[in-house]
Amino acid sequence: MVKLDQIDWCETPLVLPTRGTPVEEEISRHLGFPLTSLAYLAPVPWVAWSLATKIQPVAHISNRLSDLITLVVSMENSCRHCYGATRSILRLTGYSQKRISELEEDFFHAKLDERNKTVLDFSRKCARADPRPDAGDLDALARVGLSRMEVAEVAYVATNTCYSNRLATILAIPPDAIEDQDKKLLTRLFRPLVAIGFRGVLNRTKKRNIRKYRSELENLEGPPFGNRLVDALRGSPTADVLHSILNDCWHSPHTSKRTKALAFAIIARTLNCSVCTTEANRLLECEGLLREDIDHLQTYLSSDALSGFESRFIHFARDTVNYQVPDIQFVARRFLEGLSKEETIEICGLVALANWVARLSIILEQNEAA
Repeated sequence: MVKLDQIDWCETPLVLPTRGTPVEEEISRHLGFPLTSLAYLAPVPWVAWSLATKIQPVAHISNRLSDLITLVVSMENSCRHCYGATRSILRLTGYSQKRISELEEDFFHAKLDERNKTVLDFSRKCARADPRPDAGDLDALARVGLSRMEVAEVAYVATNTCYSNRLATILAIPPDAIEDQDKKLLTRLFRPLVAIGFRGVLNRTKKRNIRKYRSELENLEGPPFGNRLVDALRGSPTADVLHSILNDCWHSPHTSKRTKALAFAIIARTLNCSVCTTEANRLLECEGLLREDIDHLQTYLSSDALSGFESRFIHFARDTVNYQVPDIQFVARRFLEGLSKEETIEICGLVALANWVARLSIILEQNEAA
């Protein structure tokens, strides 16, 4: 895993920030603090709101474990934006520099118990494309005492972090202002008091996220994709969050439903997720593709049934599964050139979301085993 100062990060974001929008202001009020990233995402509300869920609404694992998972996955994905922000959050909530450095050097030798080491190892595997976690990794989590819902929330946090990492990386969003807060003299002088106050803010935000998505669910139809994953998370507030994000993405106007189905289909197939591939192929049929066209598309990553944009898009989507940071930022810049800001943001959110759900599908294996 790479350290913060070793990450090669593009200094020019893919889209310019749109500051002072009602969406940005509403999310900042909801969170109780500003996020630098919001101005880069505000033109597409579902993407901007999805990043508010970085304050994970978990109920079965601790906030501290959730933060450690986020740190390790962001390191694995070399996301300069998320890694730096999570590192600062750990410092602001009371983690010492020494403990963080131990995790960065090698969490297997850090002062963690076997349970936490197993969780972090599993989370790091969730960030990888090959090999991905398997039933053996789920068994390892069960052996160290995790319940089914704890495993589901661990996988949710790890794969949601993969989502945030891809979104911030592809768009090359600059470091968050929270890093500056961590460096201030007053923060260093009054760190214990700052830690108490900041933990209180995060706990209140977590409760707001739970209430928000629970109330939204009452007015939403089920999304046409990912319902098995949502059902597997039932019993955790994360189910409502995933349900809402999938629904809002599907109905957002900036990309076609066929483009969305292509993203889910190609990324699921690349990650060898049979459940998500089957669901996405069904969506493609609903969007007018014939079964033989879909089979050819999945086998050869090409089809005469696709438009020129769609043919380029599926290659870009596949490239987001496994990448090096400077390379994917260059590829994205080349592919997305000429698109509107809204289209650019939504496409980046779309491929990140498809990666999220295909990786999260590991929890279906423990449900089938049960």
